[in-house]
Amino acid sequence: MSSNFEQIYAEHPEWFGEWYEPVALLILLIALVLIIPYIYTELFEEYMKQLIRKR
Repeated sequence: MSSNFEQIYAEHPEWFGEWYEPVALLILLIALVLIIPYIYTELFEEYMKQLIRKR
C-alpha cells in the first residue's frame, strides 16, 4: 500500500498538495465532532454524579 502511494506521489506530486490538506482537515473535523462530545459527556456525567452525592 505504502509503495503504491509513493509511486503515485512520485508521478503526480501536485495531486497530494491540493488534496491532502482538505482531506486531513475534514478527517480532523469529523474526529473532533465525534470525540469531543464523547469526552464531554463522560466528564459531565462524573461531575453530575459528584453533585448528586454532595446533596
